Amino acid sequence: MTTLHLTRGIPASGKTTWAKAWLAEGLENGDDRIRLNRDDLRQMLKGRRSGLLWVDEERITTVQHDTAREALARGFDVVVDDMNLRARYVRAWLALAEAVGATVEIHDFPIELGDAIARDVLREHPVGAAALAGIYDRFTRKGVLPEVPTEPEPDKHAGLVPYVPLPDKTQAYIFDIDGTLAHIPEGGRSPYDGTRVHEDVLDDNVAHVMRALAADHYLIVMSGRDAKYQAATVDWLEANRVQYDELHMRPEGDTRKDQVVKAELFDAHVRHRFNVFGVFDDRDRVVAMWRALGLTTYQVAEGAF
Repeated sequence: MTTLHLTRGIPASGKTTWAKAWLAEGLENGDDRIRLNRDDLRQMLKGRRSGLLWVDEERITTVQHDTAREALARGFDVVVDDMNLRARYVRAWLALAEAVGATVEIHDFPIELGDAIARDVLREHPVGAAALAGIYDRFTRKGVLPEVPTEPEPDKHAGLVPYVPLPDKTQAYIFDIDGTLAHIPEGGRSPYDGTRVHEDVLDDNVAHVMRALAADHYLIVMSGRDAKYQAATVDWLEANRVQYDELHMRPEGDTRKDQVVKAELFDAHVRHRFNVFGVFDDRDRVVAMWRALGLTTYQVAEGAF
């Protein structure tokens, strides 16, 4: 049985030093071992170790989890030498290990703040005293690490009520915007800058499908964009001659995950009014939610972000 090793501790507490020694020991003994570190993946994938967009962080999580899953399944022991101080991160690793039949070992590295700051100065990539102090105060109780979660993350779709088709209602399809109907051109706006949505490029293939369906079906556009950009979004839809019947967007100021927001929008505006034939979307977690509801879902692009 393979083992997933998780280190826990603030920066400069010795996690990576231990993990590298563990890896070297394995290589010396001919053991199959792999080390995975988020900072290294950030550097490899984005050319820097901090200051990444959340979209990039999500992709790094996907790469790290996919690599660990494949390695464990193929008989490698894996060490993840990150902070791992958020309970949900540890639970995600527990669920991954459980899915591939691996055991989990937790390695804690408690340290006093002063000692961590002294070590940090000597590191190749120092975090800085102020940042270390902030992490220390946020994630520890005067140096004491938080309790280790013992159970995997609960089923994220457990609260969803499966959709029951309504044959006597109007036949409808749901279409996402960002990444499905619209794309940011190379060198274009930030995904968070809704003031520039007019620059987005129409996906002609998806728009063609909408036109083909429009004659006999009700078309619902549902977006995770903040509703404060609704007017700009409507202008873009009209400028690109997109045929649709309703538009529903994220309530203003709502920062919850897309799949949570869209599930609520579906319940509030769609579930009891339409016979939904299918959904067009791109993001993995949202697609998983639609499918958990029992809706036929057409994933139009890779969506691991």
